[in-house]
Amino acid sequence: MNKADILIDVHPDLSSDERDTLETAIITVNGVLHAHFDPKHPRGHGLYVEYDPQVISARALLEEVRRWDENATMSGL
Repeated sequence: MNKADILIDVHPDLSSDERDTLETAIITVNGVLHAHFDPKHPRGHGLYVEYDPQVISARALLEEVRRWDENATMSGL
């Protein structure tokens, strides 16, 4: 299995409940190995996702996150 990482920036105004819901939802996506908000990221709005690129693409992950924040952007790692 291959592993890749991305950092997706979401709006800093997402509540902690919304961030928890987003984390839980992304973890259930096929191909996602791990997901959490990075406490080192400014204001805690960077979602770190580790995934298998043979199963899901970074672009598809971004689209999943955009279900919660339509302006989310991919920062990369």
